[in-house]
Amino acid sequence: MQFLKSVFLAMVCLLSSSVFAEQQPVVQVNAPFIDMHTGPSGDYPVFYVAEQGEWITVVMRQRGYFKVVTQDGTEGWVPEMTLNNTLDANGNPVKVTASGLTGFLEKFQ
Repeated sequence: MQFLKSVFLAMVCLLSSSVFAEQQPVVQVNAPFIDMHTGPSGDYPVFYVAEQGEWITVVMRQRGYFKVVTQDGTEGWVPEMTLNNTLDANGNPVKVTASGLTGFLEKFQ
């Protein structure tokens, strides 16, 4: 019985992690660079610069900023309009709208 519980919990964890990963869009920096701040405001210092061609995962939206994570795990915040300088996974320009990023970030309203 304990074995079945363990298998069930493992399956639930795997399924929920894959669903969670699908909800976090990945975009590619298309500008020469994007400044990443330590917090969701221009008052926070820039501590990292994501360079052109670098892939970042969009995690959440707060007060006009998006929290992003680079491929090496660096977490920071970028102004929402900065994401206009990125491409989606198909190479299409990302457009920030009032409701999120066109096509895939409406959940961050």
